[in-house]
Amino acid sequence: MLINNMIPVPQGVYKRIDINNDKYKDYLNNEYIYLKKQSTREEIERKINNVVNAVFVKKDEFLTSFCCDYLKLQALCDQ
Repeated sequence: MLINNMIPVPQGVYKRIDINNDKYKDYLNNEYIYLKKQSTREEIERKINNVVNAVFVKKDEFLTSFCCDYLKLQALCDQ
């Protein structure tokens, strides 16, 4: 999961898919099961917090150099 490449998506632009009717259903079901695990959710949250802290608080030049400009993207998304 490339947290540094997260982008905001406005409500109504995305849609749910029926995993069981998708040609990638086995892969999607495995991903869904993995993401539903509490330990996975905690790991993802920890990684997000680390990236947010490094980019927005510490202003780490290295990490910032290959992260999306989330604040700019959020402002454009809100338009």
